[in-house]
Amino acid sequence: MKKYISILNVTACAAVVLIHTDEAFWTFSYAPYWLFANFLHCLLLFCVPVFFMISGCNLVNYRNKYSTKEFAKKRFTKTFIPFIGWSFISLIATAIIKTDNSYELSVSSVISGIFNCKYINIYWFFIALFSVYLCIPVISLIPENKRQKVFLYMLSMWLLFNILLPGITKYTFIEWNSNMKFPMVTDYMFYIIAGYYIDNYTIKRHYRYIIYILGTAGLAANIILTYSYSYKSAAVSAPVGDYLSVTTLIYSIAIFTAFKYMPEKATSLLYKLCTPVNNLTFGIYLSHIYFWILIKHSGFFNIFNPVVIIAGAIVTFIAAIILTVIMKKIPYIKILVP
Repeated sequence: MKKYISILNVTACAAVVLIHTDEAFWTFSYAPYWLFANFLHCLLLFCVPVFFMISGCNLVNYRNKYSTKEFAKKRFTKTFIPFIGWSFISLIATAIIKTDNSYELSVSSVISGIFNCKYINIYWFFIALFSVYLCIPVISLIPENKRQKVFLYMLSMWLLFNILLPGITKYTFIEWNSNMKFPMVTDYMFYIIAGYYIDNYTIKRHYRYIIYILGTAGLAANIILTYSYSYKSAAVSAPVGDYLSVTTLIYSIAIFTAFKYMPEKATSLLYKLCTPVNNLTFGIYLSHIYFWILIKHSGFFNIFNPVVIIAGAIVTFIAAIILTVIMKKIPYIKILVP
């Protein structure tokens, strides 16, 4: 794994933990704390897109290392088994937390609950990940000497027909026909291809500056529009503030690009700091939420306090590191934190 990708991996992991401890965002208030919560939430929205972009960097070229059969086997052990294991852990945790008698444990409800991530919903990303895994063997067949042009075309067409034109027509008198789209790339597959593209091809300096300007504008739009819509409706309303919105998309691409072209001295320093945690990030992601739940339900802390949000993230992050290190040393259990 390249140095800048390792740094991005740890940064995105820390951002995921912090965005979850920023639970105050989901309770709108005219009080000052919500301004901070909104800013923090929008600032951290790059976390999930960057994880998918890292997967694109690491997996699209898998044929250079092993067969598709081996690819499927590795994905099964590294993602499907943890998904099932942590889903059952979330089922048990939810059963303990619930205080009413409406908790259903029939076979169909449990299967549905796991597949739809109804117990602890942070595991939703597994389903999106499985979906892109189905596509990677197909795009990996594109010859490497043709990928730059083909991938740029795919990214451009998806952005134009799936995001920009439908978005623009919402603010006009034109009704966009939803059948007019680019079906070869959908949702998180965009980030897989974008991650591979940025990692493997040089982006000229003037194009990078354009990306940074657009990314900053995307971040600002998320913050301002979320505040504006929420303020008017007196409830959390994020018209563009999700992982697949065009504003988050360009912001995430800007973050990824900035890390790739970071000065060498900064890269080397941050890499040294991130190396001890780099192989623990998946376990941290999978386990951290339970520590935050304990903090939240303890009743000792005001989760709307910015200090608690930040301190809670630090405590949660450290606790998840410790748990992941321990789990990695236990036979059979370590398969849950690959």
